[in-house]
Amino acid sequence: NAELHGGIETKMEVDFSSFSALLGAPSKDALVDVFQEAFFTRDMAGLAANKLSVRQEAILAPFEIDEERGLQLLSALRTMIKITLQRSPSKEDFKSSFPSEFNEKAKRIITDVMFDLLPAWRDSCVNNQISLPKLRNIHWRVDVKVASNEAAKLTVPTAVMSLEVEKQSEHRNQIPETSIVTFEMSKEALQTMLDGLGEIREQLASLAQR
Repeated sequence: NAELHGGIETKMEVDFSSFSALLGAPSKDALVDVFQEAFFTRDMAGLAANKLSVRQEAILAPFEIDEERGLQLLSALRTMIKITLQRSPSKEDFKSSFPSEFNEKAKRIITDVMFDLLPAWRDSCVNNQISLPKLRNIHWRVDVKVASNEAAKLTVPTAVMSLEVEKQSEHRNQIPETSIVTFEMSKEALQTMLDGLGEIREQLASLAQR
């Protein structure tokens, strides 16, 4: 085992010797499948550390390696993926993190596949992190209420707002649910909200310019 160094120094260790199995890949698609499996199971490594799932056996079948080597390969890939997502190294820093004696072809294969997939992995991490609900759309209309008393009829305009809100997904790869929140606002309440939103916009603009 060796620690990654250079641009992505960390205490986590990567078993670089396991990556030799990648040289037997019959196609780039087969490589991508293995990397994707390691990414999507990166937080579940301890649940099946001694046995491949049926899915993993099928993914690793083209590499013609036994179960032990398959488990070692997935474990090493999970660790490397976690480190790379945490440290966000440049491509050159990533390459320099391999041991000097590491196979150049395997290094090129790992680097190319990793950096092809990183943008989608980062998006997935952001979309699946714990966060508040997100506003997706606003619908509104103006209603005019008619109220009467002994003196005269009064017309009272109000704004009816409907906010489309996306909830946080409970599981990875789950499509987020949306809900509609509808409420009524008087002219005065609407003006108060607009004043507050104006202050928020100014603060955001000020922070963006720093």
